[in-house]
Amino acid sequence: MINCRDCASALNPYLDRELSDEDVVQVRSHLEACGGCLHVYQFEESLRRLVKVRCRQQGAPEWLRERITVLLADVEGFSYNDIAEITNVKKGTVMSRLFRGRRLLQKALVDQARSAGFAGGKQS
Repeated sequence: MINCRDCASALNPYLDRELSDEDVVQVRSHLEACGGCLHVYQFEESLRRLVKVRCRQQGAPEWLRERITVLLADVEGFSYNDIAEITNVKKGTVMSRLFRGRRLLQKALVDQARSAGFAGGKQS
């Protein structure tokens, strides 16, 4: 049987389904026996549900969507079709986000190079 401190440190992995079967049994047993830890667990679970609902309602900002698209294409090597499927958007949207995201990345890299003295010219 685990104690309250061990249960508290295991709550996030428990909620994320990252624990072994043996650890899951121990956490569940402790939650059934300890009202205080059960209350903390219920609060964390409710908070996670609320965050998921709010995220679905508001969606990610466009700059983040563009950044993720660049990462999937240029770092992970996914095709336009793969990215469209992963992000649940049309291929044309992927192409637009990739264009804008690469342009923002280029600007950021140029600005950083200029501030480090690696590129001449005025900063934008």
